[in-house]
Amino acid sequence: MKNFFFIILIFSFFSCIDIKPDIKVEQIIDLKIDGENVEGIEGEWVITTDEIDDVITIKIQKKEEEIN
Repeated sequence: MKNFFFIILIFSFFSCIDIKPDIKVEQIIDLKIDGENVEGIEGEWVITTDEIDDVITIKIQKKEEEIN
C-alpha cells in the first residue's frame, strides 16, 4: 500500500511541474537546384506558406525592388 501512495504522490508532483521545451529557430535557407548549391543569388526574398489539411505549400519569390 505504501508503494501505491508513493507512486500517486510522485505522479501528482510531476504533473504539476510546468515543463517548457527548449526551441531554437534558425533562419538559414540553403537553396539547391538539381543538387547544386545556388550561389550569387542575393537580394530580399518573400517566403509564404499555405497549409491545407496535412499539405504545406511553400512559395519562394524574389522581392521586387521599388523604383522611385
